[in-house]
Amino acid sequence: MWGETIQTDQHLESMLYPRLFAFAERAWHNASWEEEQDDAAKREDYTRFITIVGQQELPRLEAAGIEYYLPPPGVKYVNLHIMQSSRYSVLRHFGQHEP
Repeated sequence: MWGETIQTDQHLESMLYPRLFAFAERAWHNASWEEEQDDAAKREDYTRFITIVGQQELPRLEAAGIEYYLPPPGVKYVNLHIMQSSRYSVLRHFGQHEP
């Protein structure tokens, strides 16, 4: 984390979270897919991790008043629907909306 551009505690928090959860997960969790390079197992493990972050850890951060940042989802217009796409789609689902 480069500190010369971070001027407030809130900015530091928003730069750290939820990235710090991913760092800790990779440091302490030995996944079964690591040795076999199984893409399906990798996706399943990622879904498990992001679900835990979204359902347990982010609510804890919010309750503690800690700032965090999730990039906004990408959106596109497909067949008269606005579709959202996000690598964090398990966390917050915006669904489809009529134009």
